[in-house]
Amino acid sequence: MSTLEKKLARAEARITILERMIEEKSREVYVAHIEVERKNNWLSHLLKTIPSGLWVFERGGMPELVNDTARNLLGLSEEEASKVGFRDTFPDVDFERLLGVDSTERVETALRRQDGTTLPILLVTSVFNAGAGRAKKLVCLGVDRTAQKQLEDRLRLAQKLEAVGQLAAGVAHEVNTPMQFIGDGVRFLKECLTDLGSALEGHGELFTELRQRGCLTADDEEKIASIEETSDVAFVLVEGPAAVDRTLRGVTRVAEIVRALKAFAHPVDGAYTSTDVNAAIADAVIVARGEYKHCAEVMLDFGDVPPIVCDAGALNQVLLNLIVNATHAIEEGKAGAMGMITIRTRQERDFVCISVSDDGCGIPEAVRPRLFEPFFTTKPVGKGTGQGLALVHTIVEKQHGGQISFDSQVGVGTTFHIRFPLKRAQTRERAA
Repeated sequence: MSTLEKKLARAEARITILERMIEEKSREVYVAHIEVERKNNWLSHLLKTIPSGLWVFERGGMPELVNDTARNLLGLSEEEASKVGFRDTFPDVDFERLLGVDSTERVETALRRQDGTTLPILLVTSVFNAGAGRAKKLVCLGVDRTAQKQLEDRLRLAQKLEAVGQLAAGVAHEVNTPMQFIGDGVRFLKECLTDLGSALEGHGELFTELRQRGCLTADDEEKIASIEETSDVAFVLVEGPAAVDRTLRGVTRVAEIVRALKAFAHPVDGAYTSTDVNAAIADAVIVARGEYKHCAEVMLDFGDVPPIVCDAGALNQVLLNLIVNATHAIEEGKAGAMGMITIRTRQERDFVCISVSDDGCGIPEAVRPRLFEPFFTTKPVGKGTGQGLALVHTIVEKQHGGQISFDSQVGVGTTFHIRFPLKRAQTRERAA
């Protein structure tokens, strides 16, 4: 083989080696490209689907990136969201200050939506510095705190109600003792009036007998008539016992209210005890009277039902919420006229059934599917929180393994049906 041929063979060998190296490198580059593309797709999917709003704002405050959650919070399309700057999105936050801070910042603020409403937002920001000569960018992570705020409001309300309940229990205890004194004193006065009436009746019979015998002079007759007229004995004997009876009825009423308040305030929290459903309803009606007395009467139709094993405090809450709900329906539907709330109890096989009916406005068809959703309400601001029926549903079905349903006709009224199992169900969730 000539020298030229040898050089050519060596060159071809080198070329073959280089081709293999290029092929291997190309394969490595391809694999690396696929991996980078996979990671980019994964990162893009992550940024789009994280449950928090993500914005990347340029130096001028316009967004370079807005993820799906952020667009949903704003109520805007992708194109619309790309045109809404930081200052329009978070009007209460100083953009320039955040851009000049090196550390991560946490800001409680409000996000302004497209429709003009605002959402409570926890805004976490950090500055991204791409390097020398490159403009800084502000990365913002926004967490919608609406549900948390609602839960905080609900907790504050629960704490207030707990404080009011403790106060009511204390007041009931303090009122109970003097009311016992008053009741004992009034009953003693009633006995005294009864005895006094008997004595005066005996004196009257004696005077009549003396008069018939001729033992009384004209002067005696005049003195007796003057005394009867001055003391108004006849009026006292008629109206005195009646006044005492009215006072005793008032004392009895106060005693019933005190007893009902104590029953509501003192059940052991979360404890399952044997509970008289009819007695619990009677207590609830007494406690809620101030709510319904101006617009409705309550009719109780108690069946012969056995006690159930339940959380007595939670049962009290269910009954109060349903009575208040019926009251509001009557207020809306009756326009000043008196309505009727009917509460019935019956036993159906292994369940004690409670029905609470009203002749109020009824429930519109459109809202019925959402009736037990937390925070859903059709009542005006300040009238309802949307928590009452949701709490009832949780207590009955999730906490006690019972059932709740309703029948309603607009303009006619609504009946809620509650079924508590006689045997204690496995507790699946504790009502908040």
